[in-house]
Amino acid sequence: MLRTLALLCCLLPLQAATIILVRHAEKAGPTGDVPLNDAGHQRAALLARMLRDTRFTAIYTTELQRTRQTAQPIAQAQSITPTVIAAKDTEALLTALKSARPTDTILVVSHSNVVPTIAERLATKIAPLDDTDYSRLIVINTHASPATLVTLRFGD
Repeated sequence: MLRTLALLCCLLPLQAATIILVRHAEKAGPTGDVPLNDAGHQRAALLARMLRDTRFTAIYTTELQRTRQTAQPIAQAQSITPTVIAAKDTEALLTALKSARPTDTILVVSHSNVVPTIAERLATKIAPLDDTDYSRLIVINTHASPATLVTLRFGD
């Protein structure tokens, strides 16, 4: 009986969601917990305008100012309090994303060294982000099997 239940659980589909993954916008300095600069605030506002018709069920950021500030216009417009997961705890973020409901649409704002890891673990490998790449917007559809990924650009 237990073996049958275990096999049945393995055959059931995993939870699925639509995940929009971005790197934080332009930052005011090269290192440390720096805020967004003027261009970064403009990019965060552009992201909010682009996604204004998308109803998010959750927003995840890291503890650093620049990720929280990038998500802030969307969070404020939709009255969502972002969930903060430490930048170094990619496994906790992935666990949260993998346990999302099929109807969830989730925004993740992270860092150039983490975004490719998240994309690869959820869907497929993407090109690395260099330190000047702030315009990539990745849409991951985990409903498909295997998950699909679309990469878009926003801003200059």
